[in-house]
Amino acid sequence: PDALDPTGVFSGVRMVNLSQFAGKSIKVRFRITSDAFNVGAPAGWHIDNIAITASAFRNLATVTGTSVTISGKAAGSYCYRVRTTYQVAGTPADGPFSNVVGTDVAAGPVPSSVVSRKDHGGNSFNIALPLAGSPGIECRVGNPGAHQVMFTFPTAVNASGASVEAPEGGNVSSFMANGSTIIVNLDNVMNAQTLKVTLTGVSDGSVTGSVSAPMSVLAGDITASGDVNSSDVSQAKASSGQAADAVNFRADVNANGAINSSDVGLVKAQSGTALSSATPERRPLDRTGR
Repeated sequence: PDALDPTGVFSGVRMVNLSQFAGKSIKVRFRITSDAFNVGAPAGWHIDNIAITASAFRNLATVTGTSVTISGKAAGSYCYRVRTTYQVAGTPADGPFSNVVGTDVAAGPVPSSVVSRKDHGGNSFNIALPLAGSPGIECRVGNPGAHQVMFTFPTAVNASGASVEAPEGGNVSSFMANGSTIIVNLDNVMNAQTLKVTLTGVSDGSVTGSVSAPMSVLAGDITASGDVNSSDVSQAKASSGQAADAVNFRADVNANGAINSSDVGLVKAQSGTALSSATPERRPLDRTGR
């Protein structure tokens, strides 16, 4: 019986929307059921031509030649399709899409560390950005909407490009490879989101590929809990009057080197924002949290 039509028998093509599982690993199970009255009916079943496809294709490039380079892709598997544009009586007309073609992007050298780095009045302090598990949370404002992500590798490396996937907004302003480190500068980064910074064409002379690191941005989240609340306000108050150091620097939210009432006020202004909630605070912050 067909689960969508229990009174009938299904034969043909069934399409199921799997978009809710995007980015996840899933298992697909096929099951046949019957009842006690199905006596003497042919046993077994047959299924074939199973395919998982993506319908949300977007246009990446339009070219007049025979090839195109797609940059800024993290390591993984991707599907592409192409089509030709013709001139019909002087009017462009698109031909049919080609079949879906899969391709893989290789992983690059593994960094020994990735951090979000900020200057606090002459001293730099870093927030670790793990490649796996829960992303590191950048709680500091500093230069509003601007952040610096530093990749450090075991040996000297080069890279061909850098990009950022930021659901709420943000872009790469510049990147620089210097020996074993690659620094990516971001700007126009909106608050309360988790983004992914990707280096492409990273090479150490032996391995070449892409390297990605996630980073959450939540201004005022001193305790790195994923939301700004009374605990963060209390931490800012407890550190008020101190100079930023390697222990308390997260409380120096405006990253000016001194923890004071300005930091406390900024944290209070952000109280109630969270990474998991849709809050109205989606624009770069100024130093007062407005």
